[in-house]
Amino acid sequence: MRCSQSGAPLVAPLVAARLLPGLVLLDIHLPDSVVFSVLADVKGMAGEHPWKVVALTAHAMPGDREHALAAGFDGYITKPIDVRGFAEEVARYLAP
Repeated sequence: MRCSQSGAPLVAPLVAARLLPGLVLLDIHLPDSVVFSVLADVKGMAGEHPWKVVALTAHAMPGDREHALAAGFDGYITKPIDVRGFAEEVARYLAP
């Protein structure tokens, strides 16, 4: 796991190694400015292979999901994660 104020240090090694993930789970328990900076960097560096970026968060108040989706996240998963259904939930985001 890595922590950063920007998505560039997180994404650059993947791009350089030609490791193209189908999905990025981004824990959004960071200040909004950092989360959205990382989101923009990850989305921008994906290039020809757009990556789906799903917010992973303990924030489950009314409007939180909508706020994340409006900001550009492709999905929203709340914590605590239900390990019995997590694989299915991730698979839905990986489906074309």
